[in-house]
Amino acid sequence: MNNAEINTIYAKTRRIDGNKKMRSRIIMKNLKGIIGGTILIIIVLLAILGPSLYKVDPNSTNITNRLKPPALFGGCMEHPFGTDELGRDILSRIMQGARVSLMVSVSAVLISILFGVPLGMIAGYYGGVIDNVLMRIGDIQLSIPFLVLAIAIVAVLGPSLVNVVIILGVTGWVQFARLVRANTMKIKGQEFILAAKAMGSSSFRIFYSHILRNILSTIIVLATFQLALLIIVESSLSFLGLGVPLPTASWGSMINDGRNYLQMAWWLSTIPGCMITLIVLGANLFGDWLRDSFDPHLKHQG
Repeated sequence: MNNAEINTIYAKTRRIDGNKKMRSRIIMKNLKGIIGGTILIIIVLLAILGPSLYKVDPNSTNITNRLKPPALFGGCMEHPFGTDELGRDILSRIMQGARVSLMVSVSAVLISILFGVPLGMIAGYYGGVIDNVLMRIGDIQLSIPFLVLAIAIVAVLGPSLVNVVIILGVTGWVQFARLVRANTMKIKGQEFILAAKAMGSSSFRIFYSHILRNILSTIIVLATFQLALLIIVESSLSFLGLGVPLPTASWGSMINDGRNYLQMAWWLSTIPGCMITLIVLGANLFGDWLRDSFDPHLKHQG
């Protein structure tokens, strides 16, 4: 076998190895999206359809059934996830908590988008004094830890579902505004924007038809990560007694209620804690997959 044949075989081997590596990267990227999306879909279905299929009142107390373990650990199938210190069914409260967490986080993300995206486009497009004022306001807010700011505002206004949604939504606008501003500054000097200006398009039309459509994928990715963050914040507020008021079940308040029973009834805090971990993991995996799918640089690297 001469050198030319050896080089040909070596080149084919490298090409095959490269194709295998590329396929494995694509599979891993898609696997993140599949796992994350599946987790999110299951929890969303649990929140929406669960109460209609598993018709047990989450606030119904029965002292005779208090602290029953899950069915897999010696409990009964009547209460698959066991009961709490007041005899309330854990599974039904998990479903109610899932509905509360999703309602609060999704609503807060939509409010953040509603405020942050237009302000970010205005700051990035016009620049100057408007940009400086909006970004300095954002810097002041970012200098205060997000959770501390939310706790302070909730402590003043009082705990309620509406207050929590509004506070988390308003305090989360800065992330969207800064991201949208940066992308708008990149886009506004491109030829299609200059052509739209030359044709007499209004600023609103340029914002909606040209800028927003080009940065929509970036907004969706950030919204997915913000969803995970706000679920943690809402659970933290509920854990401290500043979130959704009782008797409405929330995963954070369920963890707090189970602190005094960790040695004798571990499931009271462990199950809602696992639910928070799962939904945050699912949202982050799905967000990573969206980022990899939408980012052309990452696509090229893959």
